[in-house]
Amino acid sequence: MGFYSGAGITRGMEVLDYSQTGVVAAGATETVTIQPPPGIIYVLRNLYFHVRAITLGGGLVNHYFYCRNNGSISNYIIMTSKDDTQMLFYNGEITADSSSPSTTSEIFNIATDGRIKCDYNTPLELVYDNTESAANQTNTRSYFITVEKVGRLI
Repeated sequence: MGFYSGAGITRGMEVLDYSQTGVVAAGATETVTIQPPPGIIYVLRNLYFHVRAITLGGGLVNHYFYCRNNGSISNYIIMTSKDDTQMLFYNGEITADSSSPSTTSEIFNIATDGRIKCDYNTPLELVYDNTESAANQTNTRSYFITVEKVGRLI
């Protein structure tokens, strides 16, 4: 992805709220698609994700959060927690049992340095994965992203 520059090209920052309140059933996933309008690129500048612990219903298993483009999560953020533990990511602070990359500074860099971009044809997906849990996730999943909006694609 490249950028046009010059007259008539708009740039700006915006915080987008994609929070979800519905139930994510045991064994299911929730995918939030971030798709800018045609001709606009979103450059990720910050990410906030939070979900409270699942009310236990069948033992401790993992639930996950990850962001991806085109179904690929390589070089992106992945967090894992037992279902009795909340997951939180904000400004490089992580509350999770494990994460990939493994250090908060690496994750903060990925979420803020501009390497994660999306456009109309290649949207960004934020995924909450409850496929290993025996309990429904009934708590709100808070998804906030700060994007730099950049004008037309090259």
